[in-house]
Amino acid sequence: RAIQARLRPAFATAAAIAAGDLSSRVALTGRDDEFDRLSENMNALLARVALLQEGLRQVSDNIAHDLKTPLTRLRNRAEAALVDRQADPRQALEAAVAEADQMIRTFDALLMIGRVEAGSHPVEKVKVDLSAMVADVAELYEPLAEEAGATLRVDAPGPVEAMVSRELIAQTLSNLIDNALKYGVA
Repeated sequence: RAIQARLRPAFATAAAIAAGDLSSRVALTGRDDEFDRLSENMNALLARVALLQEGLRQVSDNIAHDLKTPLTRLRNRAEAALVDRQADPRQALEAAVAEADQMIRTFDALLMIGRVEAGSHPVEKVKVDLSAMVADVAELYEPLAEEAGATLRVDAPGPVEAMVSRELIAQTLSNLIDNALKYGVA
């Protein structure tokens, strides 16, 4: 009976969690015995689950935010190609494929960011020429800049090499350019 009495709080917490209350934690008795250590481990596990769940929510929000603009751009280009009877269908398809490839890279980068933030994926660093990367990302955004009436200019003299995560840096540059074009570069 004593053991059952000590386990009741853990059972109650497990039932609350199973019912959807992920904020429940097992109360500690302060006796610093095996039951308290088991409770501490359960609470640590629950905290980790909550952290992973929050990371998943943030990744989902980021994916929705970062893919909405390119999806809209892809749709608008496809619609314009359908309306413009003189448009070159091959050129329109090539632009759609390039846009889809960029969205896949964005999606992959966002998933990796979520995994890194959740602590389940180490950041893989490689030697990267940052000048070339900036030029590549700017080139991808040139059509969007033109549509917005802006000009992208890269002034990056010579190679600048660094050990970084290629995907994270590319995503950061994309976000900076995209936000600059959306929110105020004149």
